[in-house]
Amino acid sequence: MQQTKTNKLAWKLFCFLLVVGMCQACAQNRITSSWTNPSFNGPVKGTILVIGAFKDPIAHKIFEDSFVASLEKNGISAVPSYKYGLGSTKPSKEELRKIVKKSGASSFLITHVLSDKKSTEVFLTKHQVEAAYMYWDASDSYHEDIEFERVVPGDRVTREVDKMQASLFDSESGKHIWSAWSESINFEDLVRKEDDQLERLFIKDMQLHKII
Repeated sequence: MQQTKTNKLAWKLFCFLLVVGMCQACAQNRITSSWTNPSFNGPVKGTILVIGAFKDPIAHKIFEDSFVASLEKNGISAVPSYKYGLGSTKPSKEELRKIVKKSGASSFLITHVLSDKKSTEVFLTKHQVEAAYMYWDASDSYHEDIEFERVVPGDRVTREVDKMQASLFDSESGKHIWSAWSESINFEDLVRKEDDQLERLFIKDMQLHKII
């Protein structure tokens, strides 16, 4: 009897850890660390110029528009850099200075990819854990069972893990105000679908540290 109870407890623990692990696997983006200039007395005032430093010109525009929309939803005035002539190629310091001045922004936010790594893995397409149920038998003994549905092997999927950095600078002084580093998982059929989630994480961190 004691062995049976021990086995049931073990199954319960396995069930819990499995669900936790599956939930963590579903998280497409996460902030790994962040830094705030200790001399900064925020929050920032005025408009933020959003710069998405991506090689692909389409990704460059889509990311900037999306980030601007996310900031505006939080009551922050923001504009995309491409509207002021900044392209997807890396600008010189002088070009960047002119663009920032032209935009009239009080600060500028640069987001770029630090590294990317592709891997091909097999992901499960189905794994359902049924809730425990309990019953009494004729001897008035308490019983409970946990049933597991079988695991169905999934398809081979390629995913790309991007490590990114977002940094905010003061336009007038060029002072580095804030930076955050993130890790993003992008599947080949869901490319950049989770950018809005990543932007929310960056914004949340800036709010947490009273940057905005």
